[in-house]
Amino acid sequence: MPTLDLPTEIWLEILSYLPKGASRKLLGVNRVFFELALQNIYEELRLISGDRETMKSLSQLRYGTTASCTMQQLVEQFFYPSYPNIAKRVRCIYIRPASLPKPSDEQEVTRNDRFWSKSRKAKRMSGKPKATNNSSEHPPYSICSLDTFLRAAMEATRACTNLEELTIVLHDQIATPAFVTFVKALWSGDSIGRCFRRLSISTTVAKIPLLLGSLIKPTKNLPNFRELVLDISLSQSAHTDFDWISATQRVGSFTRIYKDTITSLSIFSMAFKDTLGKLFTELPYFPALKKFELLAVLNPQTFANRELITNFIASHASTLETLIISPRPPSSSLNVSTYNLYRQWLVSEDPRTSPHEALFSSLVLPKLHTFQVCVTKTDYQFDTYFPVQADLSYPPLLPQLFRITPTLTKLIMTEEDNIKHDELSQIIDLLPTREGTVLLEELSFACNTLSCTTLDMLAKRLPRLTSLTITFGVTASNSEYYDPWSGHIAVQEFALVMRTRSYHAWPVRYLRLMKRSSCREGHPSEETMRVVASCISPNVLLDTAWTCTCTVMDSRDEAFHWP
Repeated sequence: MPTLDLPTEIWLEILSYLPKGASRKLLGVNRVFFELALQNIYEELRLISGDRETMKSLSQLRYGTTASCTMQQLVEQFFYPSYPNIAKRVRCIYIRPASLPKPSDEQEVTRNDRFWSKSRKAKRMSGKPKATNNSSEHPPYSICSLDTFLRAAMEATRACTNLEELTIVLHDQIATPAFVTFVKALWSGDSIGRCFRRLSISTTVAKIPLLLGSLIKPTKNLPNFRELVLDISLSQSAHTDFDWISATQRVGSFTRIYKDTITSLSIFSMAFKDTLGKLFTELPYFPALKKFELLAVLNPQTFANRELITNFIASHASTLETLIISPRPPSSSLNVSTYNLYRQWLVSEDPRTSPHEALFSSLVLPKLHTFQVCVTKTDYQFDTYFPVQADLSYPPLLPQLFRITPTLTKLIMTEEDNIKHDELSQIIDLLPTREGTVLLEELSFACNTLSCTTLDMLAKRLPRLTSLTITFGVTASNSEYYDPWSGHIAVQEFALVMRTRSYHAWPVRYLRLMKRSSCREGHPSEETMRVVASCISPNVLLDTAWTCTCTVMDSRDEAFHWP
């Protein structure tokens, strides 16, 4: 059967939209689809529980050939057919052992044991076995015990010699001896190391020394290790100051070993009582660091020694190309609008307002081209629906970027607060220019009203813009007009007025317009994108992908269709 003459990357993109079961049906089509299907199926290995599908994949990874196989292994191959060198196709491993016991389970077991030991008569009368925490039992949805699952995973991961990315998620579960042995086995021998590039760890403060300890003693040779993601989550049981100090020291010991190869460092923290300055005191200087992310709770406790964070950024000014800062950790619902300390550190230009501390405005980042920042406002800047005094001066939402980041070409302002038309104009005044032209090529922001006048301003003042992403609440013809009780009228007026606009000289070729939704992700507004793109060019790429888990569109998005 002949295949379309398409590159491998396009076929893999097509297969990525299919479930794994559908990809398996392509194995018998022809040799081309056989190779593509195998690469799509086994590119990522998810180790969550010992269910039938996972155990089948582990068996195929372990027994790629029949040489030196035991009789039991040959029997497993009969039920789970294997393919040569299939383990070399694995690029990512995701480990989240859902079958590990939790502290609440252990406490329940202890309570039951005490109860039944005091009353043997009740135990005989009940006829029910007492609760047990024996790892030899099958966890829910598993066909084998936890120990059997971890042993099979240990043997399978050793064969994944082309692994590039490893993600470990361990929160409040109890790290059993079998799991500790499994983690140590990940770094033993040459199973992981030659192609390994990215390590992502999501865990609690108390578990950090456990997961990083096997990488420190003995030192693992990771010549291609480049990216480190550390996601510190909260635990049901509060950690102590000693736990925080021990965790930061272990992170410092680990990063000092691989400081010469790390080019990307991401720190996500939900800790709200621990000083982040202690962590940055332990971090070394990374001579090749190009990307730094800090998404953490920044309150008076965690942000007390903020000059240490500023000094860390300043020490890498000669290499940093991407900087991401936000006082809201990923997947967090914290209210960051009241974090005046963060806003003062970010925006303040006068050291007298923040004595004895290094402000963000004191930095100079000559190579930074991408800046993603959370924009927050003061309490009297939140009013969207009602006019304010004309003589009331607002503090700027961003510092003087033309001085801090003279080569900035990409600006992403996360949607914590709505940016008004006048505020957006002030932000453009702060952007770097060259010969009177703003250098910005990519822009992303959130606003309450997407108006024709706002698009007019962007097309006029950002002549180099090639990518535009906006999250909005409603559309209107004028930025000064918004009636929350007659939104459809504003929508109709926006569509009619946009037909009179022409931005053919605007080089925008990527457009993503999202309407606010209850899921906080925003839903792509295809009709709005088509209307705006018709004013720019027929070659504009409309990004209509959904990034949330919503399956039913918001009724407000479907209630109106463009005339």
